[in-house]
Amino acid sequence: MSVLLSKAEHGQCRWIVCEPVPARKGEPRDIFNGRRVCGAPVLRNSSYCLSHHMIAYAPVASAPAPAHDFTVVRRTPGLETLPELTDIFE
Repeated sequence: MSVLLSKAEHGQCRWIVCEPVPARKGEPRDIFNGRRVCGAPVLRNSSYCLSHHMIAYAPVASAPAPAHDFTVVRRTPGLETLPELTDIFE
């Protein structure tokens, strides 16, 4: 059961089920180019029905990111690299 996206009412699933279809001869052009949506009753606090909610919010197995190396050796800057500090602290 699919409905035009422009005719979908509050409480109907908004999952797009087909590509835009040109309007038939004599019909006014649809604001969404004839896209059709599922139209099934939605879950509370969602725009999708149960089956499309499971697809939209399915957990994704993410690849682990490479570990960051935070073991940078810090050293105090040499006096020759900061001449303005040597003037202050002499």
